[in-house]
Amino acid sequence: MYTALLILVVTCGVSFLSAQNCSVPSLTGTLYQKVDSEPQNLTIEGSIQLEDDSFYLLIANQSLPHLCRNSVNIQYELYVLQIRNVGLADIQPRAFNITPTLGLLKISYNPLTSLKKGVFQGLRVKEIDCSNNFISSIDEEAFDGIPTLEVLRLSYNAIKQVSPEWFKNSPNVYKLSIIFNELTSLPARAFQNMAKDRPVKLRLSANRIQDIDDDAFFSMGNIEVIHN
Repeated sequence: MYTALLILVVTCGVSFLSAQNCSVPSLTGTLYQKVDSEPQNLTIEGSIQLEDDSFYLLIANQSLPHLCRNSVNIQYELYVLQIRNVGLADIQPRAFNITPTLGLLKISYNPLTSLKKGVFQGLRVKEIDCSNNFISSIDEEAFDGIPTLEVLRLSYNAIKQVSPEWFKNSPNVYKLSIIFNELTSLPARAFQNMAKDRPVKLRLSANRIQDIDDDAFFSMGNIEVIHN
């Protein structure tokens, strides 16, 4: 009994420490409250937050290796959030707790290798740009349930395949850019969940696509494709 109790206490202690270690370290962001306003410094500790409506928040050239649940906790209006060159290697599900609709979420120049299921869950955003990272693995459900999403940019990564399961319950995605990756084929119904009520734009150039299934573009209406 005492042994079991000791194990329980030790396990709980490890979990607590793990959660503590995953909090956002002390950072300084660059904040523009309006399109034409002067930049100001924003001190960030514990989680990324705002104290007022703003236009653009840039976090760059510092150390932010992990984003865990609610690491980004923004309840005020924000149009652009950019996380650039911070050594970001891991994003956990529900890392982005942003109540208003975000215009653009841009994550670039980081050692990020994967996008997991639930990473963008609950996020209301029009455009996601994860270009210029090292992404090679994307969970089939990584882009599920984002009805506001219209544009996805994944260029300059190491992506090897496109999944027909992307964009379930995200019916408004009309533009997808995956240039300069490692695609070699396009499967059947590759883009079946993309927008049906407007022309779809696909950017697939600078890959090594040799095999395109006869039904790769099945069920799509007007489409503009640029490939290698």
